[in-house]
Amino acid sequence: MKHTDIHKYNRAKNRGITLIALVISIIILIILAGISISVLLSDEGLFNKAKSTQKIQDVASLKEALELEKAPIQVDNAGNIDLDDYLEQIQKSKKNYTLNSVERLDDNNAEIVVNDKYKFLAKDKQDGNVEIIYEGIANLGDLEISATSGTYTYPIPGEFQVTSNKTNGALSVTSKNENIAKAEINGTTVTVTPGTKAGTIGIVVTSAANGDYAENRVTHTATVLNGEITITAEPYTGAYDGKEHPAFNNVTVTPSDATVTYALNGKESSDIPK
Repeated sequence: MKHTDIHKYNRAKNRGITLIALVISIIILIILAGISISVLLSDEGLFNKAKSTQKIQDVASLKEALELEKAPIQVDNAGNIDLDDYLEQIQKSKKNYTLNSVERLDDNNAEIVVNDKYKFLAKDKQDGNVEIIYEGIANLGDLEISATSGTYTYPIPGEFQVTSNKTNGALSVTSKNENIAKAEINGTTVTVTPGTKAGTIGIVVTSAANGDYAENRVTHTATVLNGEITITAEPYTGAYDGKEHPAFNNVTVTPSDATVTYALNGKESSDIPK
């Protein structure tokens, strides 16, 4: 082999080795990049861990701020706190957090949403203290309905829709007075069926707690109006035989769940008069 041919061969060989090394380097970089992205973006990645750590710090800071709201009440009431005083205090005080909503659940419990997303339960321990419990994330607007109020005329049912349930919690619905209206949900459609009593009540749609998200609720105000009731009756016919007979036969009421009553001497009865 000539000397020039040997040099050409060596240069080609070196270029081949360099190309292989470059390909291997690129493959290694791709693998390392994939590992880095996984470390950063996976459920257990650095970004999510950082976000989780920040959330923990935020919750701890807010819980401490809510606990500190007790101090003025304790000073004024010899160390005792009840739920009414606590709720009044957090609404009137100067605070380093944003109070978005306060919902009284019953005599001993209230839910508080602060900083647009964190929900806490204020629980009256009835021993001179109110316990503050973190429930989870409750972003305003996570649960929305197509209409926050509606008017219904007995006995015609009506509907409204759940238009947003971002937490994917299981949906349920309850009526605060089923004599006025009943409610049921199928998928995202809520059906309101008027009862036999006119009035205004709340229909509460609930999205159950799911993961980091707290239970969320939104209320539809239902106003039920009296509708038309049709009564038909056949009068008694026949020759008088000296016996007692009903004044009417086959009394029919539409709708069927309406109740027919009559008054005799100021006393109400559901029996058909004879």
